[in-house]
Amino acid sequence: LSEAGRRQGIVFCTYHSICDWYHPDYPQGSPGGRTKKPNPNMERYVQYLHNQTAEIIRKYGPLGVMWFDGEWEEPWTHDHGLALYKHIRTLQPDILINNRVDKGGEAWPDPLKAPILWATSTRRNNGSGPSIVNVPGKRA
Repeated sequence: LSEAGRRQGIVFCTYHSICDWYHPDYPQGSPGGRTKKPNPNMERYVQYLHNQTAEIIRKYGPLGVMWFDGEWEEPWTHDHGLALYKHIRTLQPDILINNRVDKGGEAWPDPLKAPILWATSTRRNNGSGPSIVNVPGKRA
Protein backbone atom coordinates (compact mmCIF):
# COMPACT_ATOMS: atom_id res chain seq x y z
CA LEU A 1 0.00 0.00 0.00
CA SER A 2 2.79 2.43 0.88
CA GLU A 3 4.60 1.72 -2.40
CA ALA A 4 1.42 2.04 -4.48
CA GLY A 5 0.65 5.36 -2.81
CA ARG A 6 4.20 6.60 -3.31
CA ARG A 7 3.95 5.86 -7.05
CA GLN A 8 0.88 8.13 -7.11
CA GLY A 9 2.55 10.87 -5.08
CA ILE A 10 0.68 10.03 -1.85
CA VAL A 11 2.63 10.21 1.41
CA PHE A 12 2.09 7.11 3.54
CA CYS A 13 1.08 7.74 7.18
CA THR A 14 0.20 5.36 10.02
CA TYR A 15 -2.07 5.25 13.06
CA HIS A 16 -0.67 3.36 16.03
CA SER A 17 -2.35 2.52 19.32
CA ILE A 18 -0.03 2.59 22.32
CA CYS A 19 -2.37 0.45 24.40
CA ASP A 20 -2.81 -3.13 23.22
CA TRP A 21 -5.34 -4.99 25.34
CA TYR A 22 -4.59 -8.25 23.53
CA HIS A 23 -0.80 -8.29 23.96
CA PRO A 24 0.15 -10.55 26.91
CA ASP A 25 2.72 -8.07 28.29
CA TYR A 26 0.42 -5.04 28.26
CA PRO A 27 -0.93 -4.72 31.85
CA GLN A 28 -4.55 -3.89 31.07
CA GLY A 29 -6.95 -6.19 29.29
CA SER A 30 -9.76 -3.75 28.57
CA PRO A 31 -10.40 -0.02 28.15
CA GLY A 32 -9.74 1.96 31.30
CA GLY A 33 -8.13 -1.00 33.05
CA ARG A 34 -11.37 -2.74 34.01
CA THR A 35 -9.49 -6.02 33.68
CA LYS A 36 -5.82 -6.62 34.44
CA LYS A 37 -3.45 -9.24 33.02
CA PRO A 38 -2.12 -11.88 35.45
CA ASN A 39 1.60 -11.53 34.53
CA PRO A 40 2.19 -8.36 32.52
CA ASN A 41 5.63 -6.98 31.77
CA MET A 42 5.40 -3.33 30.77
CA GLU A 43 9.10 -2.93 30.00
CA ARG A 44 8.99 -5.90 27.63
CA TYR A 45 5.84 -4.43 26.06
CA VAL A 46 7.57 -1.05 25.59
CA GLN A 47 10.47 -2.83 23.83
CA TYR A 48 7.94 -4.62 21.62
CA LEU A 49 6.38 -1.23 20.78
CA HIS A 50 9.80 0.21 19.89
CA ASN A 51 10.51 -2.80 17.66
CA GLN A 52 7.08 -2.53 16.04
CA THR A 53 7.43 1.17 15.19
CA ALA A 54 10.96 0.56 13.85
CA GLU A 55 9.67 -2.23 11.61
CA ILE A 56 6.90 0.00 10.25
CA ILE A 57 9.34 2.80 9.43
CA ARG A 58 11.91 0.46 7.87
CA LYS A 59 9.42 -1.51 5.78
CA TYR A 60 6.99 1.23 4.77
CA GLY A 61 8.87 4.50 5.19
CA PRO A 62 9.66 7.15 4.82
CA LEU A 63 6.40 8.02 6.54
CA GLY A 64 4.70 11.40 6.57
CA VAL A 65 3.02 10.98 9.97
CA MET A 66 3.04 8.43 12.76
CA TRP A 67 -0.20 9.20 14.60
CA PHE A 68 -0.53 7.74 18.10
CA ASP A 69 -3.48 7.11 20.38
CA GLY A 70 -4.02 5.29 23.68
CA GLU A 71 -1.48 7.21 25.77
CA TRP A 72 -4.19 7.94 28.34
CA GLU A 73 -3.98 4.56 30.05
CA GLU A 74 -2.26 4.30 33.42
CA PRO A 75 0.68 2.04 32.48
CA TRP A 76 2.00 4.52 29.89
CA THR A 77 4.25 7.23 31.36
CA HIS A 78 5.86 10.44 30.19
CA ASP A 79 9.23 8.63 30.20
CA HIS A 80 7.83 5.88 27.96
CA GLY A 81 6.49 8.51 25.56
CA LEU A 82 9.71 10.52 25.49
CA ALA A 83 11.80 7.40 24.84
CA LEU A 84 9.50 6.28 22.01
CA TYR A 85 9.52 9.78 20.51
CA LYS A 86 13.34 9.91 20.55
CA HIS A 87 13.56 6.36 19.15
CA ILE A 88 11.33 7.26 16.20
CA ARG A 89 13.30 10.46 15.55
CA THR A 90 16.55 8.44 15.31
CA LEU A 91 14.94 6.29 12.61
CA GLN A 92 13.34 9.12 10.65
CA PRO A 93 14.22 12.63 11.88
CA ASP A 94 11.73 14.46 9.63
CA ILE A 95 8.63 12.43 10.55
CA LEU A 96 5.57 14.22 11.93
CA ILE A 97 4.53 12.76 15.32
CA ASN A 98 1.34 13.81 17.10
CA ASN A 99 1.17 14.74 20.78
CA ARG A 100 -0.49 11.49 21.88
CA VAL A 101 2.84 9.72 22.04
CA ASP A 102 3.10 11.37 25.48
CA LYS A 103 0.68 11.62 28.42
CA GLY A 104 -1.16 14.69 27.13
CA GLY A 105 -1.64 17.74 29.30
CA GLU A 106 0.97 20.33 28.41
CA ALA A 107 3.43 17.77 27.08
CA TRP A 108 3.71 19.34 23.63
CA PRO A 109 5.37 22.48 22.34
CA ASP A 110 3.63 25.74 21.60
CA PRO A 111 2.57 25.17 17.97
CA LEU A 112 3.78 28.63 17.00
CA LYS A 113 7.22 28.07 18.53
CA ALA A 114 7.83 24.39 17.73
CA PRO A 115 11.27 23.92 16.14
CA ILE A 116 10.08 20.75 14.36
CA LEU A 117 6.93 19.52 12.62
CA TRP A 118 4.32 18.63 15.22
CA ALA A 119 0.71 17.46 15.03
CA THR A 120 -1.79 17.82 17.82
CA SER A 121 -5.23 16.53 18.60
CA THR A 122 -5.96 19.63 20.66
CA ARG A 123 -9.55 20.75 20.29
CA ARG A 124 -10.27 24.23 19.04
CA ASN A 125 -13.74 24.30 20.55
CA ASN A 126 -15.54 22.97 23.61
CA GLY A 127 -16.76 19.82 21.83
CA SER A 128 -15.03 16.47 21.63
CA GLY A 129 -15.25 15.98 17.88
CA PRO A 130 -17.08 16.94 14.71
CA SER A 131 -20.58 18.28 15.25
CA ILE A 132 -23.39 19.66 13.13
CA VAL A 133 -24.15 21.99 16.04
CA ASN A 134 -22.12 25.18 16.20
CA VAL A 135 -19.97 24.60 19.28
CA PRO A 136 -18.46 27.82 20.67
CA GLY A 137 -14.71 28.20 20.37
CA LYS A 138 -12.41 28.01 23.37
CA ARG A 139 -11.28 31.30 24.87
CA ALA A 140 -7.61 32.13 24.46
